[in-house]
Amino acid sequence: MTRERYGDVYSNGGYLQTVRFLQAQGVNSDMAREIAQAAWVRGWERHSQLNVEGRVVEWVNSIARNQFVSTLRHERNLCPLSAANDRTVSPAVNLAVIELNHALRMCTNRQQELLENVYVLGYSNSDLAKRSGQSLGSVHSKLSRARRAVRKYMSHAGSNTTVDGTKNGGYHETLWNKP
Repeated sequence: MTRERYGDVYSNGGYLQTVRFLQAQGVNSDMAREIAQAAWVRGWERHSQLNVEGRVVEWVNSIARNQFVSTLRHERNLCPLSAANDRTVSPAVNLAVIELNHALRMCTNRQQELLENVYVLGYSNSDLAKRSGQSLGSVHSKLSRARRAVRKYMSHAGSNTTVDGTKNGGYHETLWNKP
């Protein structure tokens, strides 16, 4: 693909299609424009990997989606200083979040991804089964093992404190204490 052809696709609506694609995924307008721009730059840097020249926008959209997911993962690992210094928040809340993050990091990458898909992104077990090509029972048992692993690591940390600061009866009890 030539520089001129790539530029034509970008100028003739490709960039705007990528922005709309990201907004349809729930990305706010400013972030969508920023990620779309970065995706088009990355696309040009790797244009030799493009297999079908007529599908440039779809290819760049997949790059944009991956960059958005990376952005979410990066932001999830950051804690603003103002939150850390906020004296109105109970220390038990922050401690519970730290312990939960530690327990999640002790799980395998697949378990972390599964828990994130269900509890953060809101996918149902049947959605995950369709996306992964696995049976519903397989997804259910893997999710059960992942929850069990988090419970195990949380109990090894010596805590059964939940995110709302209570013992065995708060916010995450329904999330993690399922069989």
